[in-house]
Amino acid sequence: MVAQFPLKTLALLLGGLLAAQAPAGPARELGAGHSLVPRASFTDALGRTHTRLVHRYQGLRIWGEELIDHGQGPLTASPGLPMVNAFTPSAEPLDLDLNPSVPLAAAQQAILPGFGAAAASVTFSSTELVILPRFLDLPSGAGALDATQVHHVPAGYALAYLIRAEAATGDPLADVWDCLVDAHTGQVLRRIPVNRGLAQADRAGAAVQAPAPMTARPAPAAVPAKGLGRSLYSGLVDLDTSAGGSGFLLLDTTRGQGGVFGGNAVTDMAHTVFGPPPAGTVYASSSNTWGDGSQPVQLGPTAAAAGQTVAVDAAHGLQATWDYFLIG
Repeated sequence: MVAQFPLKTLALLLGGLLAAQAPAGPARELGAGHSLVPRASFTDALGRTHTRLVHRYQGLRIWGEELIDHGQGPLTASPGLPMVNAFTPSAEPLDLDLNPSVPLAAAQQAILPGFGAAAASVTFSSTELVILPRFLDLPSGAGALDATQVHHVPAGYALAYLIRAEAATGDPLADVWDCLVDAHTGQVLRRIPVNRGLAQADRAGAAVQAPAPMTARPAPAAVPAKGLGRSLYSGLVDLDTSAGGSGFLLLDTTRGQGGVFGGNAVTDMAHTVFGPPPAGTVYASSSNTWGDGSQPVQLGPTAAAAGQTVAVDAAHGLQATWDYFLIG
């Protein structure tokens, strides 16, 4: 699922053009071995500098913990300053042995079984020792479980090898994974596909076509309509859709026109990188009521009610963002 929108929408979402690249400054010490290290920085058209900072402990990157400083003044190095996930006080040392017990070669071997028959072709292109936050997902509330009823509870840290593994499968997109292996136990903690949209069928060796150029398509014979969506995060929401033919489309032509689909569209990628055809097909339904509010199953049918649910979140977020910047 992907949100497609014309150029004017992109301008509104960005809120301004990038004026110049600004050099990153020095690391900001926070006490007890914690620091925020600039990774990237730019200055916008209003002269404000925005800097992305990485949280490090004893020089090691804490995987996934970053923040953005929007130039509203210097960060204060104090014991009370919370870190990115708000669960790690900046002045407290981590209860973690930072010296690996498992050799890198053993960690690389632990990854190979996950590649099955392609294991013999695996090569390792990069390795980094990182600190991995560990969390537990605990349900809360009553009734049907959805994303709003799960608490992400901190459960400590692990020292891990972050290893980029690539398998020579003949797939033009390559089978590339980032693997996190516990540096003390050798357990594979996470395997993250770098080509996130690649379907399981594609990984099995199905041919993947290179994307064709995205060209403007004739606007569908549709008129604006009002729909109702059951979203994953925002409950019941009103949606601006289009009516035409034998049903409805998640296509909003009231907030800009043009582009690939003639308006702000949410497309069904059907678990592929480029979609069928390139950029996917606009979500369509015989009813103008979308989704069922439930958490979709991984690699489940994208056009079913649960698959529509996340499309509702995309459409609602796109429309709300447009209105926010239009009013602002």
